[in-house]
Amino acid sequence: MAAATPTAADSQPGEMDGALAPSVDSHAICITISGNVPEMAWRRIDRAREDIANEANPMRKPNDEITEAELAVMEVLWSRDQGAPVREIVLAVYGRHEHSLHAGVKSFLDRLIDKGYVNVDKAGFAHRFFAVLSRQEYVGRQLKQLAESHFGGALAPMLLSLVEQTTLSKKDRAAIERLIDNIRD
Repeated sequence: MAAATPTAADSQPGEMDGALAPSVDSHAICITISGNVPEMAWRRIDRAREDIANEANPMRKPNDEITEAELAVMEVLWSRDQGAPVREIVLAVYGRHEHSLHAGVKSFLDRLIDKGYVNVDKAGFAHRFFAVLSRQEYVGRQLKQLAESHFGGALAPMLLSLVEQTTLSKKDRAAIERLIDNIRD
């Protein structure tokens, strides 16, 4: 659903004052724009459309890759079942709290929300952030993606390659054997 940039010909008299006047109908997922809209506002409008679509489909699956910095934030969220406020995440990742670090982590959280990996509870004074999927689910998706891109979707060659590249301890071998025995049952 591509949006066209409004022009003076599209506007009513007196509307081209540079003001953004969107109206949002969440039932129809429709946004009406009046006036001269700068590029930055279009990005916000696109984000609003995505938010509305996501609210209509709360079971959407996370997408997009996670950067190393975002993964550090996810590690903190995975370790806290009750979620965490930004300040707590900053302290866990960096060991100290500074305004610039707080802003950076908040930016990572916003991107993770946009990607569908994180939700936020805005009920309290300090908003709490939660991982949408578990570490195990995330790793499973990454492994499936690796199998798809490098092994034609086959898991056995991928696992054999991993085992050949790694020295397994007796404990690891025993765990793998138990998994294989459980698969046979």
